[in-house]
Amino acid sequence: MGASRTTALGRRKHKGSAILLRGLPKGVKRPSWKVVGLAGLAGVAATGVVVARNRRAHRDLPADELRERLHSRLAEVAADAEPKSS
Repeated sequence: MGASRTTALGRRKHKGSAILLRGLPKGVKRPSWKVVGLAGLAGVAATGVVVARNRRAHRDLPADELRERLHSRLAEVAADAEPKSS
C-alpha cells in the first residue's frame, strides 16, 4: 500500500498518484456551506416576493375589466400577425 498524508484542507494525497489534489491559493477561503445555504434561501425569498407582487396586480382588477384587457391585447396581436399585402 502506498503512503498517504492529509493536506490542510482534509484531502488525502497519495504518494505516487498521478493526480494530486491541490488546495486553494493562500489567502482564499472556501465559502461555508451555511453561507451558500443562506444565499440560496435569500434568492428563493426574493423570487417569491416578485411573483407575489405580479400576482397582486391581477387580483386588484375586477374580472370583467381583466377580461376586456385580455381581449383587447389579443386583438392587437391578431392585427399585427395578419400578413400585410402591398
